[in-house]
Formats: sequence, C-alpha cells, structure tokens
Amino acid sequence: MHASIKIRHNKGVQNKRKTWRWGAIIAALAVFAVMFVPVPYVVESPGPTFDVLDSEGAAPVISVQGAKTYSTTGELHMVTVSLQGGPQNPLTVGQALLALVLPSWDLSPQEDVFPKELTGAQIEKISRAQMEGSQQNAEAAALENLGYKVPAKFFVAGVSKNAQGKLQAGDQIVALEAAGRKATTDTAGSLFRFLAKTPPKTDVKVRVVRHGHPQDVTVKSQKMPARRGSVLGIAIDPKVKLPVDVKISLAGVGGPSAGTMFALGIIDKLTPKQLAGNQVIAGTGAIRMDGEVEAISGVPQKMVGAKADGAKFFLVPRSNCEDALGRIPSGLRVVPIQTLQDARTAVEKIGAGQSDLPSCPAKK
Repeated sequence: MHASIKIRHNKGVQNKRKTWRWGAIIAALAVFAVMFVPVPYVVESPGPTFDVLDSEGAAPVISVQGAKTYSTTGELHMVTVSLQGGPQNPLTVGQALLALVLPSWDLSPQEDVFPKELTGAQIEKISRAQMEGSQQNAEAAALENLGYKVPAKFFVAGVSKNAQGKLQAGDQIVALEAAGRKATTDTAGSLFRFLAKTPPKTDVKVRVVRHGHPQDVTVKSQKMPARRGSVLGIAIDPKVKLPVDVKISLAGVGGPSAGTMFALGIIDKLTPKQLAGNQVIAGTGAIRMDGEVEAISGVPQKMVGAKADGAKFFLVPRSNCEDALGRIPSGLRVVPIQTLQDARTAVEKIGAGQSDLPSCPAKK
C-alpha cells in the first residue's frame, strides 16, 4: 500500500509571489514607457556619404555643359550628419541613453542646434536655402579657380545694427575702398577677397546704387569668428552669371557643408588631369565665392562616416581641427585646408601618391 502525502501550500506565500510578479511587470512597463518620453535633446550620428564624381539615382551629382569635360577616377565623398530629435521629431529617453554609450553619437540640448524661435518647417527651409547657396558658391569658386571670369552683382538683403542707417536692403554694392585699397565688385569673389584683407574696425567706403542713383556710405568693418579679415554686417544676395552651365543634383541633403567637395568635383570634371587618382577622399567645409573654406559642425560624426565608406583621407576646415582632437578614426588622415586651392593641392598630392601633406593632430 502506498501512502499519499498531501502538500499544503501557504496562501500567504502565493499572494506575496503574485504581488511581486505584478510589481515587476508594472515596473518593467513603467521603464518601457519612460523610454519613449520625449526629451529636449538632439543626437548627431554619422550619416551617409555621396561621391560627387558619381551619380545619385539616374542623374550625375555634377553635370557640366558648355565646356569640355574629362573622365575621372577615384572618389570624392561629401559627408553628412544624421540628426535625431528636434521640433518636429522629439528625441526619446531611450535614444538619449543610447547616445551616451555610442562613441560616435553626440548628445546636445535642442536649443544648441535648433533656435527656439524657429519652427521645424522654417528650419527645413533654411537648410534647403543653405544647400542651394553652397552649390552656387561652389560653382563660382570652382570656375574662378580654373581661370574663368564669373560676372556677379551683389545686393544687400539684410542689415545688422552695425550698418543700419547706412546701407539698405536692395542696395547694389558696386565698389569698395579702404586704407588706400580699391576694388570693383563685379565678379564672384571680388567682394569677399577685398574684405578678407581688410582688418576689423576699418572704415570702408561702400559705393552703392540705390533706386538707380550711385552714392557712397562709410561702414566700419567687423570681426567674425573663424573668418579672415572682416565683414560689413550685412546679408548679401549675389546674382551670378556662370560662363559654364553647371548643375548639381542631390536631393534630401541640406546645409552648407558640402560646398568644398562640390567645388573639387567640378574642378576634377573640367581638368584633363585626374586629380584624385584612384584614391577615396572625403571632406567637408562650407565655401565662399572667393574660395575661402569656412568652419562647419559635426566633424567627429563625418569622420566616422567617411572611414566607414572607405576613405583614407579627410579634408577639413583648418579651424575645425580642434573638433577632431582625440576622435580621429584609426587609419584616417585628416588634412586641414583654408582655401579651395589648399583643397585642390591636397587632392592632387593624394592622387599622385605624395605624402607631404599637413595633418590635424590626433590628440593634444
């Protein structure tokens, strides 16, 4: 005969276990929900790169008509930064926490990237305008670098406090004079070249045509951070007449930082010598019509994107070298440039296998 043993379960223990399970489930759900709470931050991460010598979709990124073009070898990559967060697509707690552990992601307060007074639609419009401006600047700078004369007219689009009561929106700037130097502003780089050699706090006589009548006004030049020379404290609306028809086609990308690579791509296509050789060269930098390369943001992320897409060389504005300190990917040489001619010289040397290039320091 087998004796059966009946086990009694303690109902108090069972209730405690059920309570613990429900508590754990509720806590997990709460943590899960918190991960999707929006926070006022923005994440910058490496974005895609584009070879400006290649095609994007069915169309070449750069097409030229009205001048003889040449085949190219190698690759010239413009680089981008992907943004998560902002007025139209707020960042979540989960995304912010992920940015803290990924070394190529940077977390910034939203107001550092997107001005509070602007809506998402306004920011997108500005970004598109910056890209269009960078393309026009790149076209003009590249053609002047190649020896073309690029006629231009410069109109005042906006006036800061420094120039109020002196210059007006709609004025056409036709000549500049300061410290014994004179220049007519009838070509693409003329106005910028003059100001690049004008120290801040210099009285600049500006000849304008206002409502059809010429007149002279004097404006004291101002210093702008990370820019050589000075500025007049005005927004410029340039009207450029290109001697060669250049078209840049790249949808879905905004901002001004592709200008230098666009200009190099135009030069390569219009030069018999294949500048890049067989090398993959990436780079970034806003560009002015006089060929001056200006600082941009997102250098750490752009370097990572460049290396991931096969680049061994990365061109960067000289004033951005500090942003690269301690974050240069292994195997990537970062070459500082200040002008389009600097960039062209660097690409030619890289393409020819020469190693006598300047470098941003990898660390302090």
